[in-house]
Amino acid sequence: MAAWEPLWMTAAAWQALRDGVVEPAARDAGAGAAGLRERLALRDTWADARRDGERVGVFLTPELAGVLAGLLDEHPELARLLAG
Repeated sequence: MAAWEPLWMTAAAWQALRDGVVEPAARDAGAGAAGLRERLALRDTWADARRDGERVGVFLTPELAGVLAGLLDEHPELARLLAG
């Protein structure tokens, strides 16, 4: 069983990534794009984020982290949100 690792970010970064990367990928997956199961799982995991003060944590498996990384390759301007 894969371990779940937290990815912590600001609430604004979580929302921007949700709106600009995660949700569009899930919609594209509905149109038959590759990685349907993984993209929908990422959307569900993103929606199940945990709050800790000013931070939001998304708990990802290595597989879902890879899906997110692949999607962020297509959106380098949004990938920078994870650095802050």
